[in-house]
Amino acid sequence: ARSASAVYESVPGPERRRLHLRAGEVLARQQPPPAARLARHFRHGADLDRWAYWAEQAADAAISAGDHLTAVGLLDELLTAELPVSLRARIVRKCAEAVLFLQGDDDTPADRIMVALRSLVSEPQLPVEQRAELRTLLGRLLNQQGEYAAAYLELARAVRHLKGAPVRAAHSMILLGWPRASPWPASVHLRWLRRAESLASAPMPPADRLGLLVDRAAALLQLGAEAGWELAEQLPRTGQSVEELLHLARGYLNIGDAAIHWGRDAAARELLGRALTLARTHRMGRIEEITQSTLARLDWFSGFWEDLPARVTGFVETDRVEWD
Repeated sequence: ARSASAVYESVPGPERRRLHLRAGEVLARQQPPPAARLARHFRHGADLDRWAYWAEQAADAAISAGDHLTAVGLLDELLTAELPVSLRARIVRKCAEAVLFLQGDDDTPADRIMVALRSLVSEPQLPVEQRAELRTLLGRLLNQQGEYAAAYLELARAVRHLKGAPVRAAHSMILLGWPRASPWPASVHLRWLRRAESLASAPMPPADRLGLLVDRAAALLQLGAEAGWELAEQLPRTGQSVEELLHLARGYLNIGDAAIHWGRDAAARELLGRALTLARTHRMGRIEEITQSTLARLDWFSGFWEDLPARVTGFVETDRVEWD
């Protein structure tokens, strides 16, 4: 590998670019075209248009397979490229959505994505509704980063312009319904959740409907509303797609965490057990780690202390779980 790298570095830059372009043109004739390799060759060949095209194709394939980390890696360097505004908006949107599925993994470029989103939400060339959709992603990323006040502001600004995007509007309303470091009384959060419920009958893909269900249930339980348990009982035991499975794992985790606060330890253990099984089976590393830490907290409250010090030490040493 070192020898190959030395030979590669010895080739003058213009010649390297020419060879990358030639390799890309040959590979593009294959069926099916190897999109990720094509993106790499056209990136190194300084062909921005074809780099962006094939990177987006490869990222779409990765997202369909549930590999959001690969999708982010493919699109990351395009965040600051000189692309047409509409294309840049689409790439930033896909990158932001992929990062959200990674549950705040520290290795993702969330800060760079938020910079790109802030630029685009003020871009006059984009339609108002498209800017509002991008603003919801900015709000969701801020929420994921723990910047709740800023997230509330962005989401509330976006909702009024999302009449044609009921799924995004409902997601925003549910996040506004979560009582995280909020100056609002519970009645305001509940009002946002009722508005989200009014959109639940709109046509949408099954995965989106499931995502809204699990998030609304968890938010209601955080507010102490019994209606959250009624929604939780509607959750299926499995999903039909990678996205549905991820929503289920998140739902079991968040509802299980809420059950601890309600003093329902048996229900919490069952729900967290389901989340852990899904996370391990489908390689949802971040959800697995958070679920394990939540189970450790439940064991602490329940008096199951036998191996708890070793488990908690393991969490701290990996430095992947946030401790309050």
